[in-house]
Amino acid sequence: MTLTVGETKKITYKMDPVGAIGTITGWTIKDSSIAKVDKEGNVTALKQGTTTIYCNYRYRVGRTMIYSSGKLATITVK
Repeated sequence: MTLTVGETKKITYKMDPVGAIGTITGWTIKDSSIAKVDKEGNVTALKQGTTTIYCNYRYRVGRTMIYSSGKLATITVK
């Protein structure tokens, strides 16, 4: 995803493990001085640079609850 300083875009993640029921529990950004992300997934560019957003989620497969985090996107701010 590429943004310009001051621009905001919504980022989405579709979790699709077979047979899983899940939900996104939040977002983590590696360098919050470059961009910020709110709980709804709106990413706002703050200054030029590159950073990474991770999606935190939990899902259930059968009776097992799994908590995980995965790299979602690299954000480049121009």
